[in-house]
Amino acid sequence: MPALLDSLNVVQKFGKGAPGFCGMPLDPRLYREVVKNFMCDSYDTMLDYDVPRDSLNKRLSKAVDRTKTFYDLVVDHDECPEGAVIVSLGGGFNDYYRRKCAVDVGLNKRCDGYSVDLREFTHGSEVDKEELKKLVEETFGPLPPTRFRFVAGPFDPAMVLYLVRLGFDCFDSSYAVKISEEAKCLRLADDYPYSSQFELLDFNDDKYADDYEKVFDSCDCYTCKNYTRMYLRHLTNTKELLGPILLVIHNLTEYQRMFLLIRNAIGEADAKLRQKMVISDDQVRMDRRYDWVGPPHPVSKIRPIKLRRVDNESDLERQYREAREELNRWSSSFWEKHNTLFDKKKSEFVQKRKKEIGRIEQISANDLSVFYKEFLDLEHANLMAYNKEWYRRNIALCWPALKVNMIRFMRLLKRS
Repeated sequence: MPALLDSLNVVQKFGKGAPGFCGMPLDPRLYREVVKNFMCDSYDTMLDYDVPRDSLNKRLSKAVDRTKTFYDLVVDHDECPEGAVIVSLGGGFNDYYRRKCAVDVGLNKRCDGYSVDLREFTHGSEVDKEELKKLVEETFGPLPPTRFRFVAGPFDPAMVLYLVRLGFDCFDSSYAVKISEEAKCLRLADDYPYSSQFELLDFNDDKYADDYEKVFDSCDCYTCKNYTRMYLRHLTNTKELLGPILLVIHNLTEYQRMFLLIRNAIGEADAKLRQKMVISDDQVRMDRRYDWVGPPHPVSKIRPIKLRRVDNESDLERQYREAREELNRWSSSFWEKHNTLFDKKKSEFVQKRKKEIGRIEQISANDLSVFYKEFLDLEHANLMAYNKEWYRRNIALCWPALKVNMIRFMRLLKRS
């Protein structure tokens, strides 16, 4: 069946909205029943999205109010379905109503993520990226940055890359299916995602009628390993059902590879950023008048310190300064190891717990409280040892600190 998005112009001319056009008026009560009966692990809330570019403020205001009402009747209800709630956010092309929808609907307590309406910016539409960026920024501005962000629609690789940079986490695979139905075959550029280039082979073109080459030599999917461009052109020309099936196999494989490349690039960028945040001693440019306190270590969260060296520094002052700096490094090293272990154990616990409950919803605070207690019990001896050693080292510095301050006091008296 063709997607409703393909019939958008027809729906608009029909004039009675999508429910009237489809012949099935979907209300919140019926939607709750559908979600419950299908036992969905997650579901989007309902959205009034039928707001074209030329919509008046009155229509936009009604759309936001209706979207909020949909949320209240589906989620804030005694018969609320189980599962992760993905809150749908709209607002058309208006910055104010995008933000209003985010505040009125997106800040509700029962929310595991967001689904943003960008259907007017999908593949085949003329996209003003600056306009898109502004609308997304207005939507995400008041929302917590740690929540899951999803956008549905057929977006090409260049647009996916742009949306990732705007903060989106998850996409659907409708683009791969859409171009398969158009008898097109996707291939990413070798340097993707560092460039957004890609190519499409159109098997509606007669030039592939005598092309005996594999679809793409470097692709390991079933289609590319077993069929030629000429055969796919033949299937397209004769409208055989096998044609779209083979193209879907390849396009989904390539689309999934696209997301893998994006994740790898993000991981590499994150690693480089962490390296830049770790400041070595030779990078510090000291002002002899002041102590230096650096940015928090990316893992230990302890700020490095470099103490100023006074003129005519005595051996006792030097030893005291180095002992304080060493105490800071020792503490940072301990918490770096501790936090690394904490993140590892927490990730393992979350994955295990998700398998047990069989849902993609977020782990509850009660679940995590169990993990925190188990982890603290496991690390109790190490934390107690750290606590005792920290007190011992700090107390040991009291006598040197007193002597150093006496030296500096006497030095000050001589100057006066």
